[in-house]
Amino acid sequence: MKSLFFNLLFLTFCTTLTVSADTGGPSDRNINGIKNTNKIKPANNENAEAATVNLNFKVIKRGGQVDFFWVTPFTGAAQGFVVQFSEDGKKYYDISTVETEKVEVGDIFYDSYFVPYNIKNYYRIELINVDGSISYTKTVLK
Repeated sequence: MKSLFFNLLFLTFCTTLTVSADTGGPSDRNINGIKNTNKIKPANNENAEAATVNLNFKVIKRGGQVDFFWVTPFTGAAQGFVVQFSEDGKKYYDISTVETEKVEVGDIFYDSYFVPYNIKNYYRIELINVDGSISYTKTVLK
C-alpha cells in the first residue's frame, strides 16, 4: 500500500513539471527555489570508494524518458545532488545538478531525462556534502 501511495505521489508530482524537449532533457530551471541544471558532462569517476547513502532512489522509464525520484532521510546541510548515468556501470556522466543549502527529512526531489533509444543504462545519485565529501546511492539499472 505504501509503495502504491509513493508511486501515485511521484506520478502526480512529475506531471506538474515542464520538460524541454529541444535540449534532450530538462532545461535549467528552479523548482521550489532549488536550481537544477541539465548539461551532460563526464563525472569524476575516481570516487569508487565513496560511502553509500540511502535516498530511496527510484527510476521510472517511460518510453524515451527516464524519471528520477529521491527522498532525503536526514535533516541538514548539503551542497547538492548530481544525477548520473553510465552505459557500462563504470564510467559515469553527470546528467543534472540540483543545488541546495539545507534539506529536511522527507524532502522529495524529482528530475527527468530523455534517452535517445530504448536501451538500459545505470543510474545513481551523487550526494555532495557541505564538507565536499561525496556519497552515492546504490546503482539502478533501467
